[in-house]
Amino acid sequence: AALACMHAAHAERSTLGDAADVVEAGDCEIETTVSRQTARGTRPEQEKSIQLACGVGFMTEVTVGVARRGDGGASESEFGLEGKTTLRSRTDGRAGWALAYGVTGLRAQRGAWRVSEHFVAVEASYQPSPDWATEAMLGTSRHRALRHDSTIWLLALERALIADQLEGRAELSGDDRNHPKLELSLRFAIKPENASLRLAYAIKAGPQRERQVRLGLIFGF
Repeated sequence: AALACMHAAHAERSTLGDAADVVEAGDCEIETTVSRQTARGTRPEQEKSIQLACGVGFMTEVTVGVARRGDGGASESEFGLEGKTTLRSRTDGRAGWALAYGVTGLRAQRGAWRVSEHFVAVEASYQPSPDWATEAMLGTSRHRALRHDSTIWLLALERALIADQLEGRAELSGDDRNHPKLELSLRFAIKPENASLRLAYAIKAGPQRERQVRLGLIFGF
């Protein structure tokens, strides 16, 4: 699915304690993920991705990412460029707001790169207590090849299970053209300041019974 490497990788970052929801100016984060997806009637598919996000000032971060996926036969590569600007930081008793925007390109095996999709979305986050955080996203994406627009959305809930060490996240996402996806994940802090590991399992409604297992590593510097 287009935009997968960008949005899935952003889920590796914790919402708890990050009131700005973007990387601070002058800081960077690098994320790597590996995943395996299965669906009824198709061969298992593997994906590897890496992305770099850096704060550029003005409450904005810029992210560039690449991913490669395949089923042992055909394969394709994905390139994404995304920005995110905080419109209002989250504080006690007040929700935070951000604007996300980006473009994705695809290249089939032995093919040329082409722009496949672009999107813009509004994100909101709220933290009612130090141990709980909620997140919501609503936006629109344009698929260049299919020439259609989609409404994209996301709802998520995070809970600190062990302070500064272990967090759980439940996320429901989708668009108005496909079945929704439910993802459950655990985030382990290797070094609370700058390194963490997330293990996720996702299931997508529908006759194909899509399943995905993903492992992500994020390191800040």
